[in-house]
Amino acid sequence: AAGRVTLYQNYRTMLAKDLKRHIPLDTVLRFHVWEQERCASIADHIRRISRSRGDDGSLDFPAASTLAVLIDVGDMSITRHATRDFMAIIKEVARLDQDHFCERMGVCFILNAPGAFGLVWRIVRPWLAHETIRRIHVLHAKDDWRKVVSSKCGREILRNLDEGVDLDDAA
Repeated sequence: AAGRVTLYQNYRTMLAKDLKRHIPLDTVLRFHVWEQERCASIADHIRRISRSRGDDGSLDFPAASTLAVLIDVGDMSITRHATRDFMAIIKEVARLDQDHFCERMGVCFILNAPGAFGLVWRIVRPWLAHETIRRIHVLHAKDDWRKVVSSKCGREILRNLDEGVDLDDAA
């Protein structure tokens, strides 16, 4: 997926009850929309540059206009994460993404999914369209997800994650 914008979201430490004490849910959701629009704008810009340079066909244009989303849910637990507040945020993010960005997600990887994630997935899955579910890959073992993600997104993204590089700065 050369040329595809990749968005990494770390949900490992996201505790919705703590978050809502500092930031209103509406602000969190507005940030999510801004982040999605920003990524879409970058993807469109990459596509325009490639076309203006007379791309030789090596850039997959449909993939270049969609995002690869990596959501790291390692260390999630039912008691800390699968709360009413967390599920409310996830439900609203899913609704926003389906209503406004459904064609932008080319592929989504749920990384480091612990056993507890199965319960969350069973709750979230009915909120999603079949086409969206088809693009989501839940990956459990570190070695497995690294192989799958590098085959779809390239090895560079793994180096950036391993080195703790801010992916905004690495682009």
